[in-house]
Amino acid sequence: MMKSPCFFETLISCLRQAGLRISSKKLVNSRRTNSSRIDANISNLKYSSLGILAFLCLVLCINATPSHAQAKKNPQPALTSPPPKSNTRDGATRTDTPTIQPPTKDQTRVETEDIELYIYEFSQPQFVVPRFIVKHNAQGQGSITFERRNITEAFTEPFTFSPAALARVVALWSKLNFLDSTENYQAEKDFSHLGTTLLTMQASERTRTATFNWTKNPEAVALVTEYRRVMDQALFVFDINLARTNQPLEAPGIMKRLEILVARNGISDAGQIAALLRDLTTDERIPLIARNKAEKLLKKIEKMKL
Repeated sequence: MMKSPCFFETLISCLRQAGLRISSKKLVNSRRTNSSRIDANISNLKYSSLGILAFLCLVLCINATPSHAQAKKNPQPALTSPPPKSNTRDGATRTDTPTIQPPTKDQTRVETEDIELYIYEFSQPQFVVPRFIVKHNAQGQGSITFERRNITEAFTEPFTFSPAALARVVALWSKLNFLDSTENYQAEKDFSHLGTTLLTMQASERTRTATFNWTKNPEAVALVTEYRRVMDQALFVFDINLARTNQPLEAPGIMKRLEILVARNGISDAGQIAALLRDLTTDERIPLIARNKAEKLLKKIEKMKL
């Protein structure tokens, strides 16, 4: 049975319409799919942007934390200055700079007054050395004068304090506040048989002397002890030089006396006699026992200095 051309044309038209509908449906579906994908990409991009921002914030915090910790670990020293004085009056606060009080009359006198001479004197007629005087200036340069029993002549030798010994002596004079003090330092009991001590200080305008034979003042006792060390050291130097020249047989006894003084810290500054002891170790004018004693004492003094 043969179909008419109209049938085929109608069939072809239907097929074409169906194809167009399918194509348009696919196109619509494709557009919807693409739109969903774009929305998903935009959403993903938003989340990615938030993640990147969070990551950058984390990196900045990590970089800032070591610097803060390092600054906390090694803080910069703060410049300190005296705090200003705050005065409150009638509910108002006013800040004033601190004012420096002018020195008092006594302070000005002590600071401007130059000490010209320090004098220590000891006397006891029955002693082997009945009189001993030490005079020196503030720089430690001065002289020592002493007498021997049964000898009318007085001996005077130059003497210079070592820096350490001078510092001790001047500090004790300062602690006594000698010029401004009225204390005589004499204890209640009298021990005149032990000798009499005179301490004198001469300044540009004033002079003061204190006399005592026994004292309980600790600074005065320490000052007298320092000057006695100076006396014993000077007497050793004088006696050993005399023995080397005129009485070499006296050298062992003099060295024995020095050994006792060094053992009980009875020398002002043992370092000042180290060079002399070194010369004695090779001086053949004095007996060998004295030279050996000098060498032994020299080693002991060098260990004390270390």
